[in-house]
Amino acid sequence: MFNKLLRTSLPANYFFIPVFVLLGTFTVIYNIPDTQLSNNNSILFSLINAEFSNIFVTTIYIITVITISLILISFTSKYFSGIVGSVFPSLLFIVFSNIIFWIKCYNIYIIALFPLVFVVKSLFNVYHKNRVYSNLFNAGFLSGIMFLINSNFAIVLLYCWVTVVLLRQFKLREFFTVLIGFVAPILILHSILFVIDKDIVLYIAIDGLFSVNYAHFNFVIKDLVLIILFTIFLFSALKVLLSGIINKIATRRYFLSFTILFVLFVFSYIYLFSVTTIIIMLVPLSFITAFAISTIRSKYAINVITLLLLFSEIIIQLMFWK
Repeated sequence: MFNKLLRTSLPANYFFIPVFVLLGTFTVIYNIPDTQLSNNNSILFSLINAEFSNIFVTTIYIITVITISLILISFTSKYFSGIVGSVFPSLLFIVFSNIIFWIKCYNIYIIALFPLVFVVKSLFNVYHKNRVYSNLFNAGFLSGIMFLINSNFAIVLLYCWVTVVLLRQFKLREFFTVLIGFVAPILILHSILFVIDKDIVLYIAIDGLFSVNYAHFNFVIKDLVLIILFTIFLFSALKVLLSGIINKIATRRYFLSFTILFVLFVFSYIYLFSVTTIIIMLVPLSFITAFAISTIRSKYAINVITLLLLFSEIIIQLMFWK
């Protein structure tokens, strides 16, 4: 069953998206998890100065996961056609997102995945020399928006720089283009607040970035789940490299770009203790795991692995049942 889902891009495969979402979130009807939000490291939310209810955050999370999964379908078709079916990485994204949802790692920040997906898309377009400086500026600009959502996402700027070096010959002007794009949304926000005489609010929000106070949650379960996800990524990456499935130069560089993004997440989590950056690992983890599964020839093994991943999002929510 899942073998055809993995190999093909049929419209009928879209049916699995609501099924996977439902299986990973069906208990929210009776068991809405506590949301966690720290305005101290978010300029945007500090300016809004609003409290979000558990129901609101849960609704936003589910809508975002569905929307991003649909966006990733066209992304897969454009950059990874012939390697994996267009829907399968989206389904893995749903599974991993639902797991993260239940270990409660600042769920509201998943909205940052909208600019992140287009950051990656802009950088991939640079490799094909399509409107290079326009795409570089867009990547920087979207990274700046992510920074406004949460300051820990500033690490995406480093990802942009490293990926540019990976995809193209080093040019200092391209680095500055990304940096200018990154600073632009911050300057625009400052200009708007200055005109309405509210710029002091921005200064207070920026000052709050240096006094981060994270909420408390179960470190044991969270760390265990993250170790499992990291192990899945490491095993998948090695299997993809050894399989030879990524034989095109462009595809290999895209693969390395995803690997860099995941490594930056690991660095930020271990050394900076930035739990919010867990969100950015979802996209590379989903794609590289999908690539690894696509290298398996046994239909039985594919079905078993996919079912295990599917059951994992069911089990994780039962573990947090109130």
